[in-house]
Amino acid sequence: MAKVIIGDVTGTADITTSDASFVTTANLKELSSTTTQFVAGLSVSVQDTAFQAATLGAVFQSPKIPLDQKQSLVIKAGVNSTLTRYTAKDEALLGTDATVPKIEIGSGETWLAFGLDSTLEVTGTESVASGFGVSLKFGSTVKLRGYSLFLAAAAPRTTLGEAIGTTLSDFGLLASAEEIRRQKPGTVRSADICGTATVSGTYSLPIGVNQLALAESIVPFKFTVNPALGLKVGGSVAITGEFSSVCWRKSETEIVLALLKKKGSTLTATFTASAGLGASVGSGDLIEAFFNAVAPGIDLASSGLAKGDPRYKAINDVLTDSISRVFTVSLNAACAASLSDQAALIYAIDLPPAVDAAKTAETDKALDAALGGDWSLLTKLGNARKLRNVVENTQENKFTLSLNLLGLFNYESVQDFIRDSTIVRDDENASVTITDTATAKRITVASTPYLAAADRLRTVLHEAEVATAAYKLVGGKLSRDFEMKQSMLIYKAKMSTADLRKELRLAVLIGELAEAQLDAIPMVNPRHVLIDASQTLDNDHLMRIFFADSVAKRGHTVEELEWLARRTLAALLDPTNTVDAKRIAVLNDDTIWHGMDENGGKPPGNSPASYSDWYDVTFWTNAIYRIAKPLKAAIEAFEQIPAGSDPSEDQSFMRKRDALKKAIGEVTHETQAAFEPGWPIAVMYALAGAATGATLKAMWNGDQHVPWQQAPVLGAPAAPAKVLAAGEARK
Repeated sequence: MAKVIIGDVTGTADITTSDASFVTTANLKELSSTTTQFVAGLSVSVQDTAFQAATLGAVFQSPKIPLDQKQSLVIKAGVNSTLTRYTAKDEALLGTDATVPKIEIGSGETWLAFGLDSTLEVTGTESVASGFGVSLKFGSTVKLRGYSLFLAAAAPRTTLGEAIGTTLSDFGLLASAEEIRRQKPGTVRSADICGTATVSGTYSLPIGVNQLALAESIVPFKFTVNPALGLKVGGSVAITGEFSSVCWRKSETEIVLALLKKKGSTLTATFTASAGLGASVGSGDLIEAFFNAVAPGIDLASSGLAKGDPRYKAINDVLTDSISRVFTVSLNAACAASLSDQAALIYAIDLPPAVDAAKTAETDKALDAALGGDWSLLTKLGNARKLRNVVENTQENKFTLSLNLLGLFNYESVQDFIRDSTIVRDDENASVTITDTATAKRITVASTPYLAAADRLRTVLHEAEVATAAYKLVGGKLSRDFEMKQSMLIYKAKMSTADLRKELRLAVLIGELAEAQLDAIPMVNPRHVLIDASQTLDNDHLMRIFFADSVAKRGHTVEELEWLARRTLAALLDPTNTVDAKRIAVLNDDTIWHGMDENGGKPPGNSPASYSDWYDVTFWTNAIYRIAKPLKAAIEAFEQIPAGSDPSEDQSFMRKRDALKKAIGEVTHETQAAFEPGWPIAVMYALAGAATGATLKAMWNGDQHVPWQQAPVLGAPAAPAKVLAAGEARK
């Protein structure tokens, strides 16, 4: 048995450790503390001692400990280690979060943990298998911990000194399956480290497809698409971040291996489509899988998007980046607790007996791969049970990949659309937009032709929603079956409480929350905020948007539209914010507002932001008002066309259709991008009569908060009810 000197300011003592232990083979010589006095109490039982924790300086014969040809563990100088005692009052060894391995501390049980601060040094520039659950480049700081259990029922009781010796002897690395097999049953080992863990499989990503018209669309629409509900992709997902790798030797024959995301950290996911994607999802590659989800049955070759097309690689890269972003958002939303570590991956593994050589070899291969950062083999191991895999839970986490088919109805067929289109991604919300080259230039900048400028994209999508709403009403059996969708997706790794509260005002306006419920929701230090709102507008909704009397097709007056737009925008603003409070006051003041009308939108000196409000309200009001009259004429002309006739052969309809297209073209190019994110959904919802079935889901810090999860809270009427009721009274 080896000896380690342990000391504090009062003196020193010898601690006995196993000859085969890591601390002995690494030549640990001394542990000393300058802040905590505990040496005098080493003879007291570990259950009865008053000792709770100590920080120490661990001295090794050499601070650099080689692990293999490429890696060395370098022990931090100075104060570099800890001793921590856990009892039943601590409840659970690894924390109380529901996702982590549950190791409850019962009455009469005491755990002692030894922690060691170090750095893993890596030679070369290639990624290496760390042996701590991740792969990495260039090294990482590593916090090693070992936990040992002591029972009060043991006779004789273990002293604190003996417990420290046992804990040091049990302490070890997570370097290999061989190390795990040597780990003593009932102990836990962990390593805090930065790196990458990879999982592989076939994943189903929820998708939402928005079919959108531009001003130049063919009317009536020649076709619509019937997209799938999800996109199936096969490949690997590499998760990079700050982790805690944990191995709990639960018994002689079972271990629990877990990878926990460190609290307060952010993960980054990178998706790589596998070469064998076709075998798992029924298509040749990522592009085919994507387009077959958007437009099932499409023949890409006849659409001009063959593998030799110069757009092919660019489209593949955009899709890969967007899917990576979807996984990033989804993983962070699933592991977003700010006060505790949360499990990303957990597997319970039965260790086969040594006599079963084949099974042992298969198990050890999977364990070695996982410890090196590739957890994929564990998913295929028959004696491994998946307890949690957040990558596979992407669909459960409700993050939707939004796809905008922008300008789809400018074409005779979906094949023609794809032939002339390019693809653009929005890095803020992972959405993908397929559109013609000219429109793509409107929503990007020259230096990044495949990356949307978020404000430009919002502008063009808002224009397209107005055009789509009008054109849908012009008729044709396809457009009658086709429902127009609006969506808003916001993801922020960090968001202020004030900004979150403001974004959630849309939930109040569409009736998902009452004002009192919004005030009651806890919003302390929101992290990984995900807000997903949408609504579907059918013909009845759209008729109410453009016409005050949908039977007679009588349009709204300018005054009605402007008033509703002002009140709706005011309902989205935060009255506790100084700037927003001034904007609200201007929106609600008829005298000031009409003064802005007379002065080209010049705002009052104390509220310069009101110019943008005036512009947005005025644009939207004029758009709906000016479209209504030619829209009525086009609808009525279409209704006069004999059944089975080609509308394009009817000169009266074509003249009125062209007048409608001219009006839409004029008003939709007057937009700007200063409007609130929730404005397009909110104003259409209010004008449609608040009966669209609009929904909003919001989660942060790992929990879903909207829709409201608690008992009803009585409060004032929801914002839409107040806006609409006041509007009726105003008529």
